[in-house]
Amino acid sequence: MQCGYKAASGYRMKRLYYLDNMKVCLTVLVIMHHAGQAYGNGGDWAYTPSNPAEFMPWIWHFFSTNAAFFMGLYFFISGYFVPRSFDKQGAKQFVHKKLLRLGIPLLFMGALISILTGKLEIGHMWFVESLLVFCLVYALIRHWVSPIEKECSSKPNIIGLFVVALSVW
Repeated sequence: MQCGYKAASGYRMKRLYYLDNMKVCLTVLVIMHHAGQAYGNGGDWAYTPSNPAEFMPWIWHFFSTNAAFFMGLYFFISGYFVPRSFDKQGAKQFVHKKLLRLGIPLLFMGALISILTGKLEIGHMWFVESLLVFCLVYALIRHWVSPIEKECSSKPNIIGLFVVALSVW
């Protein structure tokens, strides 16, 4: 059993098609979630149904179930590839690429949204902002802490799982 992440230099990872399929399904859920907000209590929305029959008070079941996992799963999938990317590129190139790929679109869209709304905001770019912050925090932590590379035979026990559950809660 592996206790930590081992860097595999020179190893090119095969495409994980199941993750591509999962991201497509999650994207459909995001679209359904935002489209459904017009027909339920989903926050501020420009459209208000003129016919009361179009209002769906039960749709909150979908919203709450969907919101319980879909964005967290996106973050999980994104975070799965961060350690390997960091090890392959090194700290300087990793941070540089993240600032280019996430920071520039965030600044551009943030400026555009702020100009259009007249107030400083990033709107739905919060996800990109969070990814950028998480990647930069990971790079900062890895600056001082190296990954565990030894084999270990320890397994999680109920007390450890309980402590983790309490700390997350």
